[in-house]
Amino acid sequence: MRAHDPAKHAVGAVCAREVSRFARNSRDWQQLIEMCRVVDTILVDQETIYAPRHGNDRLLLGLKGSLNEYELDLLRRRSLSARSEKRAGASWL
Repeated sequence: MRAHDPAKHAVGAVCAREVSRFARNSRDWQQLIEMCRVVDTILVDQETIYAPRHGNDRLLLGLKGSLNEYELDLLRRRSLSARSEKRAGASWL
């Protein structure tokens, strides 16, 4: 699937193991949700089927995207912390 396919009405559903993993940042995720809402394309993951035209589904999708973004940030911070601790430990040798 290409990013512009839902906008051209070429796709009726976007399927993924976890749809919020499409989000690299909140803006991209919100654009995908909005595009799917406008062209009436559903989002499907292993948990459920989301219809972005319904307010509750949009709210859940937004929350999933925000949590995914927070998780990525948390992993990034942990990685940087571990790297700096490793450097600090190497300086003692």
